[in-house]
Parts: sequence; C-alpha cells; structure tokens
Amino acid sequence: MVASFYKKNNVHLNNRAAICSDTAAYWDNYVIDYLTKNEKSKGQIDQYIHLFYKRLVSLALGRLVLAQKLRILKVDLWNEGVEISRDILNNFEGIETYGFDLSKNICNLAKARLDKTGVVQATCQNIPYISGNFDLVLDLSTIDHIPFHKTSQVFEEYYRVLKPKGLLAIAFWQSNLATKYLLEINPEQLYFDSKKVADSLEDIGFKIVGSYNVGALLTMLECNFWVGKFLYWRLKAAFERRLFEYSTKLEPCLYNLLGGLRVYYAIHP
Repeated sequence: MVASFYKKNNVHLNNRAAICSDTAAYWDNYVIDYLTKNEKSKGQIDQYIHLFYKRLVSLALGRLVLAQKLRILKVDLWNEGVEISRDILNNFEGIETYGFDLSKNICNLAKARLDKTGVVQATCQNIPYISGNFDLVLDLSTIDHIPFHKTSQVFEEYYRVLKPKGLLAIAFWQSNLATKYLLEINPEQLYFDSKKVADSLEDIGFKIVGSYNVGALLTMLECNFWVGKFLYWRLKAAFERRLFEYSTKLEPCLYNLLGGLRVYYAIHP
C-alpha cells in the first residue's frame, strides 16, 4: 500500500511540468476560485512565510550599496493582492517599488492596496522595463510555478533589468524526499533541483554570493500525512507566534529529511 502511494505520487510529480499552466487565464480563474471559497487564513503558516520573506528581503538589502533612489521590482503580486498577510511591498519606506503579475485580476487587487507601487500586467519572460533599471529583483517562489525549461529566459530578463551590481533574491521549492512522496499534489507548484537552478543562473552571467535553506518546518506542516497535522496542532497550541519567530533554529535538524525552500542571492557583475 505504501509503495502504491509512493508510485502514484511520483507519477503525479513527474507530470506536473506537463500539466502546469502558466497562463494569465489560468491564474485569473484561480484567484476567483480562491476568493470565492473564502478560505480561512492559515494563521501560523502565513505568519511563518511572512517572517521568512521579511528576513530574505532584509538580508538582500544588507548586500546592496544603497543608492539615493533605490528601486525594487517584485515579480509577482499574489501576496500583495490576495494573501495580504504575506505582503512585502507595503513595508518599504523611502524606496521606489514596482511589481507585475501575469494575472489581470491579481494586478487589480494589488493596485487597490498599493498606493506607492507601480503595478503592471506582464510575464516574467517579457518584463516591460528598460535594461539596468533596478537595484533589487525579488522572486519569492514565483519561478517554481514555471516549467524549468522556461526558466533560462526568465533569468535572462532578471539579468537585463538589473543594474550592474544589482541583486536578484530568489526563493524556490526544491525537490527532495518530502516533495516527491509526501506533499499534496498541486499542479501549479513545481520543485527544482537547486544545483540546476544555480548552474542556470551562472550560465546567464549571475554570480551567486549567498544561499541558505529554509522552510523545513513549513514542509512538515503542509505534508499530507497524519504526523504533520498532529504536529501542527500541538505546536500551534504550545508555542503560537514564538515558534514561528525562532523556527530557523529547527531548520538544520529537519532540512535533510524534509527539505523546503532554497534561497539564492545572485549579483549582476
């Protein structure tokens, strides 16, 4: 029975890239369906992701030589328009912020909230900004919704719009034991080999200047088996917010088994 479960999920995993839809129509419909269901907030998981994003951005800014007019580009607006507890762009002061999304619906939702951010509808393969325009490009688990064979074109666009010495901060779900056999199967979510992503970035011309793993606890909480659900209930009851503020202390112990997200900081030489 266990072998059958593994085989079934592995087949689905291998087919994800084939059925993954990265079209505007798909995501327009997806967000309507998501909002119609009016799902309850995931609470601590949302908080955990938001804190992870804030830390990622803070570390990215620490690697930049801060210009008088710092410009940041975020390459999707799901968090700014839909799951707003994970919003990043509203947290900046004195920085020019820009964002785009494939979905017109998501762009409209984001525009309604972001007074000081330039928002346009666009694709990662054709970013509508001039070359050398941004100090920092943020890809917070966007690339892993795009089939891997298309990522080189995306990385070329990130490289093009960055200024010399500009920085790409990218996070993506990596393939591992948990993503292969335990996580629920969502066709729009892909999992990449971290070395292949690094090689692709360097082939474009980026220089990777930092990396780390995060999200092992998140993986455990989202796993489709009873331990994850039981553990989430116990941890939620026992620790609440504090657990998610200090969860990075647990990550090294859990990473090898459950994996999670990989973060790369890649500079435009």
